[in-house]
Amino acid sequence: MILLPGAFAALALVAQDTVYSTPALRDFIARAAVANADVPAEFNRFRVHIESELDFVVRRPDGVETVFYAEQGLREFDWRRDGPQRLTLLSTRQHAARPEISLSAGGGAEWNIWMMPVLYGERLSMRAPLPERVRRRPDELDIDDKPLTTLHPLAALREEVYRYSGGDTLVTIRVNNRDVPIARVFVEPRTAPRDTSTRVFWGHIDFDADRHEIVRMTGRLMIIPTPASDFSADAFGPFAHATFIDLENAEFSGRVWLPAAQRFEVQLGAPAFTQSRALLRIVSTYGDYAFNDDTAARRPGEWSAPIGQLTAVAHSDDFQMVAPDAWRSFGLPRAEFSVRTFGEFFRYNRVEGAYTGMGGQVRFRDFSPAAFPDLTLGAAAGYAWSERTVRGRVSADWRYGTWEPSVEIARSLDVTNDFRDPFANGGGFTALIGSADDYDYVDRRSATFAAQRWSANRRAVFRLDAGAAEDRYVGANVSKSPILAGDSGFRPNRGVDEGRYTRAAASVTLNPRVHGLSVATGFGAHARYEVGRGDLAWQRVDVRLAAYTRFGPFVASAKVEGGAVVGDNVPAQQLFEIGGSQHLPGYDYKEFAGDRAAIGRAKLQYYFGIWRRPIDLDRFQLPAPDPALYTSVQSGWTGTRESGTLAAMARFRPDESPILTTGGALTTVAFGLEMFGGYLRFGVARAVDRHEAWRTFPWR
Repeated sequence: MILLPGAFAALALVAQDTVYSTPALRDFIARAAVANADVPAEFNRFRVHIESELDFVVRRPDGVETVFYAEQGLREFDWRRDGPQRLTLLSTRQHAARPEISLSAGGGAEWNIWMMPVLYGERLSMRAPLPERVRRRPDELDIDDKPLTTLHPLAALREEVYRYSGGDTLVTIRVNNRDVPIARVFVEPRTAPRDTSTRVFWGHIDFDADRHEIVRMTGRLMIIPTPASDFSADAFGPFAHATFIDLENAEFSGRVWLPAAQRFEVQLGAPAFTQSRALLRIVSTYGDYAFNDDTAARRPGEWSAPIGQLTAVAHSDDFQMVAPDAWRSFGLPRAEFSVRTFGEFFRYNRVEGAYTGMGGQVRFRDFSPAAFPDLTLGAAAGYAWSERTVRGRVSADWRYGTWEPSVEIARSLDVTNDFRDPFANGGGFTALIGSADDYDYVDRRSATFAAQRWSANRRAVFRLDAGAAEDRYVGANVSKSPILAGDSGFRPNRGVDEGRYTRAAASVTLNPRVHGLSVATGFGAHARYEVGRGDLAWQRVDVRLAAYTRFGPFVASAKVEGGAVVGDNVPAQQLFEIGGSQHLPGYDYKEFAGDRAAIGRAKLQYYFGIWRRPIDLDRFQLPAPDPALYTSVQSGWTGTRESGTLAAMARFRPDESPILTTGGALTTVAFGLEMFGGYLRFGVARAVDRHEAWRTFPWR
């Protein structure tokens, strides 16, 4: 969606002797500065309806983004040349996959309207509504009098701060019955502005080449260190953060260019602790402009797009060319302390107890050998204090055309649970604080070659894996959490079959954002085939289908997963297990197993539309309660066809009664009230395939 030419990246490395790359560009920017100095005199006021969406997103190390929180707001914005600027909230709605602490000053629907009302003037003013406690009326929002300002690339002081290049005509578009040539100019900050608290812009500007007005701005907002040095360096050592913008204008009345769509995105990362990033993404569309009209009618609270649609095509890599150095795929080689996931830095489970580790990597980027473009060498190692065991990995990955190959040698503690969400890797703070560890583990040594390929629009990914491994059993070494007093929720670790094997696998994922945990709308699918040979031998197929949609006050979601494993003597750790809070809440933990299994889950929620503002606790805010009625159905089935499956099931827990198959589909229904995005629940559940009392539960 947002791509800057590779030549622009080199500007950060090549010294420039002049502010402008050509005399013609100097003249062009001078004309543009005059044309964009102020909103044309005949436009003293305008009103516009704004539909916006705020998403809280987590980007995994593999580039897959999961939307955990989505919030929409529909508003009317009243802009005046001389006078107060005001927003009026017409409608709002939100949904969360899990609770998130609100980061806003005003909270909730007020905050997700970061905006730059106009791109004219000496400063670019990124404005947000004032906090609720200082507003006059609950539905009207005064615009902050002290917005975050950025020195405009067309300001009078521009030559003291910026450097300009480009200026060539890229395309010609048709606007209001005229052909508009679009000229792109690249803007690079080179020194700090006089006011060191003022941000600068780094990116490109598309101009109406005939009238010299701004059509689009795409780039990054930043503060240059003083004295100016490497302005692209990380500002916080092991941490990296950046604020990106993509502002698109449209021409109105054949005279003025005003916002049509705007995107603001804050990305936060801490490579020393995880290669995942947290993203705050705000996308808005503008429509129904009314000029110089005090009686413009407000539009009813109607939504032009379902929740999730405004941000469906956005991705964090859109801003790759103006990202902090830690996130770029180009530049000088870079060595850094880095681990893939937080679990490589710290984790807690009943096998290892506390595990602490560290890692590092060297990214050669543009300077990689020709045979290994974008080569990255990495390693991580740590110590399990209760198990008294060292684990870790060494890895190499690179790009080869459209493929991303990688090699890894590792000793890991892998989770054997089936049908788990992408962020469920076992243990963690739940085991440390709550003495609950609903996972089972295998000690695995492996050497793996993998290659994956993304589609051009990142809506599909294909992956191949091959390698050799050895599985070993490891018992629980911790009986309870060191923090929680009283009884422990820790269980013995389930049994596994030990042995060496080679394995190969192929998988394809469609729309990876939709996987049952995310609130991203649409349909997603995943299929994987794996074969193992050696001391342990099997063939296994896994399939997942997921869908999520919203209509009016209702939210509907569904997820179906299934699989089958075959072999003369299927390893115990390859069998499917279901039961408990993760799959069938009406049954005990992993009560059922088999060489074939299926799980289906469907949920319907009705939101009352009340209590949608976060709870202000002075220094921070809790999410909005946003109560909803819900009903859900979960159904599961396991079966056996292989002769050795029952014996393998018995090896799961040799000191207890054997695990059984379901004998047919088992279904649990639940209904109740949930709040805070589903984190707090009051309801009842019951297995409908047998006569038993309803089970109550006060929380998830």
